[in-house]
Amino acid sequence: MNNDTLSWIPVETEIEELVEFRNVNREYEPDYSPLVQPQLLQGYHGMGFREFLRQIPNLATYADQKLYELDDNGKLLGFSGNLRKVFMGIAKKVIGKHKINYFYGDLLNRVRISVDFDATIPFDAYTSFSTPDIDDGKRYDVLHLRRMVALIIRTLFPTEDVRTYQTLFSISFNLFFSPIFDLFSQYSPLQFFHPIFFNAQDRYQFIHVVKDFRNKNPVRFRDFLQLENYPIYNLQNWWTKIEDQDLYEIYKYHAITEQYTNANGLPLYIRHVHHHLEQQESGRSHAEFDDDMHQMYPGYCAKILDACIRGFHETWADFERPLHERITESPFGFATE
Repeated sequence: MNNDTLSWIPVETEIEELVEFRNVNREYEPDYSPLVQPQLLQGYHGMGFREFLRQIPNLATYADQKLYELDDNGKLLGFSGNLRKVFMGIAKKVIGKHKINYFYGDLLNRVRISVDFDATIPFDAYTSFSTPDIDDGKRYDVLHLRRMVALIIRTLFPTEDVRTYQTLFSISFNLFFSPIFDLFSQYSPLQFFHPIFFNAQDRYQFIHVVKDFRNKNPVRFRDFLQLENYPIYNLQNWWTKIEDQDLYEIYKYHAITEQYTNANGLPLYIRHVHHHLEQQESGRSHAEFDDDMHQMYPGYCAKILDACIRGFHETWADFERPLHERITESPFGFATE
C-alpha cells in the first residue's frame, strides 16, 4: 500500500492562496458566516475575539508580555505566553466536543476571553445525526481557528501586502495552515493542539505521545515516517548538528540499537535524551534541553506532526490507534474539557 497518499498536498503553501488572510469586511464575512444560528447571552462572559484583538497592541508593549517566539533568523516559530494560554484553552474545549461528535460552528463570535486570558465558549455546541454534517461542523471550527490565528498575525505584524508573511513564517506556520486540516475533519485535534501553540512542557508531552504511538509498530514507524522524504524539513543527517558532547554520547549509545539511519530516527532520539535527563543528575532541565532542540531543529514538533500524517494517513490501524486520537488520550496527551 502506498503510504504517501498525501504527497499531492504541498508542505509549503503560498500565503496569497490562503483564504484565512483575505481582506474581508469586519461586519460581513461571507467565508466565515455562522454555520449555526447566533445565541444571546445574559451578563458579562469576557471579551469577544475581536475585542481581544484590539487589546493585542497594548499587550505587546509590555516587556513581560512575550506573545510570540522567533527563531535565530527572525522567523515566527509560535505563539507564547498569554496567546498560547488563549489558544490552548480554546483547544481543550473544542476538541472535548469534537470527541463526542459535537461542534460549535461559529468560534469567531462564540469564544470569550477573560482578563486573565482564560478562554471560554459559553454557548451550546451542536451535533447532527448525519455524519457529513458532523464532519462539516468540525471543519468549520478548524476554518475559524485558522482565521483567528491569521487575525492575530495581521494584528501583531500589520502589512498591506500579505505576501510579506511568506518571509516571516517559519515552516511551523506553513504546516499549521496546511490544506490537510481543511480536507480531513478527523485531524482537527492535531490542528487545535498544533505545535505553534506549544511551550517547552507541551513539546515534552508531544514527544512522549509520538513515542507511545511509535511503540505499537516500531519498524513501520522507522520505515514510513516521512521526515526523510521532504528536504524542506531540513532534518537529513540531523545528528551532524549535535555539538553538545553529552547529547552526542546519547546519540552514539542508541544509534546502532535503535537504527538511527535517517531523519526518521529524530523523534526517538529526542525521547531518549529526555529519558536520560530523568535518569541522570545532569543538572539540566527538560526545558533547557528543549531550548537546545529548538536551536538545532527549529519547529521540530510541527515537522514530526506533518510527517506522521503524511506517512500513516492510510495505515493508522497498524498502530492500534491513530495519532489524532492519542494526542488527547495517551497517558501523556493533552487534557480536554
